[in-house]
Amino acid sequence: MYVSYRNFRSMTATTLPPSNLSNPSYGYDFVVAVTEDSVNATMLQYLYTVNAPMVYLFWIADISSGAVVPKLVTDNATFLNSVQNIDPFSIPSGTAFTDSRVQTLYAANLMFAVRLKIGPPPGVLPSSLGNIVTFSNAAGTGGAINGVLFNMYCSTFDILQTTPPSTGQFGLTVPGSWLNISQDPSSPWIYGASVNLDFQTAAFTSLPVTVQNQIKNINGSDKFSVQQLLFDLANAGLESSPTISTTSTTLPNDSPLVTTLRDRICTSYFSQMQGSNQPIMGIAATPNAGPDTSTLQPSSLDLWLDVYLDPSQGGKPNFTSGLTTLNYLCSVASTQKSPTSFTWNWVPDEAAQADCDGVVSINRSWFVNYFNGRLSSYVMANCYSPSVTVTFGSDIKGSDPNVTMPATGTTILQYSYSKDASDQAGLNGDEGKMDVSTNFTMDVVLTGNTIVITQHLVIYTSMSLELANGSGNIVDKEIVDTYTLSVGSGGDLKALLTSSVPTDNSQWSKANSFLNFFDDVNSLIAQAQQWAGSVVATTFTDVPIGTVQGLIFPGAKTFTYKEAGFSPYQDLVALITYTDPST
Repeated sequence: MYVSYRNFRSMTATTLPPSNLSNPSYGYDFVVAVTEDSVNATMLQYLYTVNAPMVYLFWIADISSGAVVPKLVTDNATFLNSVQNIDPFSIPSGTAFTDSRVQTLYAANLMFAVRLKIGPPPGVLPSSLGNIVTFSNAAGTGGAINGVLFNMYCSTFDILQTTPPSTGQFGLTVPGSWLNISQDPSSPWIYGASVNLDFQTAAFTSLPVTVQNQIKNINGSDKFSVQQLLFDLANAGLESSPTISTTSTTLPNDSPLVTTLRDRICTSYFSQMQGSNQPIMGIAATPNAGPDTSTLQPSSLDLWLDVYLDPSQGGKPNFTSGLTTLNYLCSVASTQKSPTSFTWNWVPDEAAQADCDGVVSINRSWFVNYFNGRLSSYVMANCYSPSVTVTFGSDIKGSDPNVTMPATGTTILQYSYSKDASDQAGLNGDEGKMDVSTNFTMDVVLTGNTIVITQHLVIYTSMSLELANGSGNIVDKEIVDTYTLSVGSGGDLKALLTSSVPTDNSQWSKANSFLNFFDDVNSLIAQAQQWAGSVVATTFTDVPIGTVQGLIFPGAKTFTYKEAGFSPYQDLVALITYTDPST
């Protein structure tokens, strides 16, 4: 059953953040940033739809050291077989210690048992539950993702305890007891921990390699999903012992049972599960949902937090706004830069958060190289290398242009190419001479949600035959194409050619009519113009739209996208919203 977890979003335009990833302080190829509020809202939705496994934990008394120490059972099937497959959780609390079932369990050294299942407490609305994750307390003024507060709710949470008979004051015998208690849904027991998700620390690198790979999940198509984040939070390094907290009177926080669970059992369970590569609380790594179709495939990934810098408070950190962002810092092929904080807010305010959960930003430098690769074959086709003998010709395979990639400014790519050729007959060309030169330029400008491509092709010809001569730009054409960008819900970049302005200034000066009568230079130049026009007609056109579109943003299995455009620093940015995590 689907449970509404937040108001549906209005789909209004939002100002894109001033992303500047090409700044030397950053250098990441792309960043995925999502707000604390959106992570919690989506995790709650997942919590209300996930069918998590029931987890059974049994601790038996280990006296091998001379003291009674709780030891986690690693093979539940063998343990239950040893107690005749008695279901301990079916025995009511307060059952006499002399009951045969209790005696069988006691004989097997059972001390404690826990049964839990991840999910919302029965009958509790999402609005009644607190945050699953709290980033702001960990972020400080922005920083490593450590000290993240992680709280997990359970739809089932039962605890058993056997207390054997003992000798009390004045030698009196204290009878044994059997405790079987369950959480009150109105006052749920909350499993909590302070977690470190900094992949650079010794705490992370000391984890088993299998667990490290599952947490990073670089190659998974669901690497940015809340399911993956939930696994990360449950399985990464602890900064403090896990706790079980509650406001319920059935399990006071200061009770010996809670103290034991918190101080000994939870910690030992956590360590043992990690050491054996087993999922914590049944939260397994998410299966790969299929191939990742994104154009950008990260080779490295780090997590980082940026606390919200509140403009209404002079840019001071606001720890309670819910706009603190979890940032996935990704590099594709280059060496990953060390994690650091950004000087801007990825989501500017609460109004913007009503429109999106976060953003994906692609580094200007990466996009320039990507776009250059897409344009190169078209540009080369317009870089003619002329040859002149008796006839006209050119290298139709095209030649390599000079490519400039400005580090700043709205112009991101500049192509230039020029080449000339000449031939003559007679002494110093007095019987005939011909010169041909070609020049091609292209500029690519990014502003707002548009790409403007200006290309200019000039072919100049000068021809003389004895006394007659003629010259001019037999081709002088310019095309200014404006493409407006959008993004499909699946993360595919789309482009619409919204304007194409061609200009043709081709012209040449004819030879004097009297002299031309004898040598007909004008006819020869006309032939040259006809030849050049036929060559140019097949190559010098609007830039093919497939060159502009085709990029697929990262995270298509996790987010829906809209409002693609360029930041003031020409990073390519799109707004993202989590998809339904249950699908």
